[in-house]
Amino acid sequence: MKASPQKPPTPAHALSYSQFTYIFPVTVGPKFVRLHFNPSSYSGFESTAFFTVKAGSFTLHRNFTAPGLLVKEFCINVEENQKLNLTFIPFSITSMNFYAFINGIRIVSMPKDLYYYSREDRSVEKVPLYVGQSPEFYINYNMALEKFLRLNVGGSLVQQTEDTGFFRVWYPDV
Repeated sequence: MKASPQKPPTPAHALSYSQFTYIFPVTVGPKFVRLHFNPSSYSGFESTAFFTVKAGSFTLHRNFTAPGLLVKEFCINVEENQKLNLTFIPFSITSMNFYAFINGIRIVSMPKDLYYYSREDRSVEKVPLYVGQSPEFYINYNMALEKFLRLNVGGSLVQQTEDTGFFRVWYPDV
């Protein structure tokens, strides 16, 4: 029996000359956040998309534009009594109107200690050691992480349709 692929995220299709925010009431802990940008010609929007993207206190992108179809991925921790707020802020100057947009948002809860380690959890076996780093470097819960490149160490290229439900591309480590 072959499993059918998971549907892609429901598009948010939001665009505006004004700041807008999505508020997600999520559980406590780290979240995998995928943002989909697909610039297009939008009726009534004759200017350029140029904007900042924030997640709570983190600035994910500053003065950003998507030159083509673009998917950005982040790991963001959500603390007790917080919601995950994603804010899109168009760049503003008096002589030109810029807008912000988003085409899709996907949020998935992650295991607590997959990337992050709390200050209380500094036992040697739980803290990753980075070659040539002294003192040891901890990825704390107060940091946001951005995916730059996903490698399939020791393996070949993994296409989106071959990934385990997240539609990610894994590049070989050549």
